[in-house]
Amino acid sequence: MANNCWNYVQIRSEKLSVLQELVSKFKNYGSFNTFVDFGDSFFKEPEKDKDYYFYGTKWWDMEIDTDEIELDDVQIQNKEYSITIQGDSAWGPPDTLIKMIALEYNVDVFHEYSEPGMNFGGILQVEDGLVSDEDYSYAEHLYRNCEGMHSLLNEYMCDWSILDCYDDVDAFIEEFPFVTDETEIQQFRDKWIELETNKKAYEAEHKIEK
Repeated sequence: MANNCWNYVQIRSEKLSVLQELVSKFKNYGSFNTFVDFGDSFFKEPEKDKDYYFYGTKWWDMEIDTDEIELDDVQIQNKEYSITIQGDSAWGPPDTLIKMIALEYNVDVFHEYSEPGMNFGGILQVEDGLVSDEDYSYAEHLYRNCEGMHSLLNEYMCDWSILDCYDDVDAFIEEFPFVTDETEIQQFRDKWIELETNKKAYEAEHKIEK
């Protein structure tokens, strides 16, 4: 069973006809036997002799977002049209496919992906043909691309079970070398003390012996 990689993709263009063509191709996903065959359908002369993961993944359980979308799943935003596609893929993101679509159809894309089980996350962007791909550990992705310390505290310090995984708070903090601001590091320490206090109070109330 594959680890699921979460994907959020937005494709933008000033040409409505281009996005309508892409919507049609994405919605035809179920008619192909493999993800490679599906990926090939976007290109006039696809490469030959590819493995199953040529386009980044083996399958993509995708949905085209239809909330408040007009013109056959194409949304108008500031004289620019956009479509949003999201869903889980196998092991890794379909980033190669998304990048190739952007360059082939001359569209801009924003693709955020994350997979905590395989410990990675990142953002692929293509704007005016320029490709930017930022790939991090899952924790650093949360920190840099989501809600900073709020995301880290919610993900890794949501309950006191984390206290049993490390000798002390300093050992825990070493897991996040990208957090260098002293004020933010202090948030780790404050949360650790809070968890210890809550755990001790619970054990005392329920007379739990260590």
